[in-house]
Amino acid sequence: MIKMNFVNKFKKIHNLSELREKQLDTYEVIYKDIEQYSEECPKEIIHFMINQHRLNRLTSKKLYSDSLINFFYNVDNNLRDIDNSIGMIKQTLKSTHFCKEIKNFINYQNNLIKNME
Repeated sequence: MIKMNFVNKFKKIHNLSELREKQLDTYEVIYKDIEQYSEECPKEIIHFMINQHRLNRLTSKKLYSDSLINFFYNVDNNLRDIDNSIGMIKQTLKSTHFCKEIKNFINYQNNLIKNME
């Protein structure tokens, strides 16, 4: 069981570049979609983007400053958390009240940041 778990984690690490590239490509599409609301709620979009940067910095810092023993765990968590955020942002974009929903997402980001600092 432990060996299988390690093998699965190693495969994920091996595919990290591909997985991360897919996430970054998805974010690029998301950011382009968000641009359509730039006049409707510019302050919220700025806060969203600042928080995105903070989260990226905090997750990277944690990944690189933690011990090698926790590396697999941190990478796995980071990828999962980013995928969850991508799903939530996509739902926000589908909302008929984007500006209201992005405020809710910003609150979610703020909680994540608070818990990571």
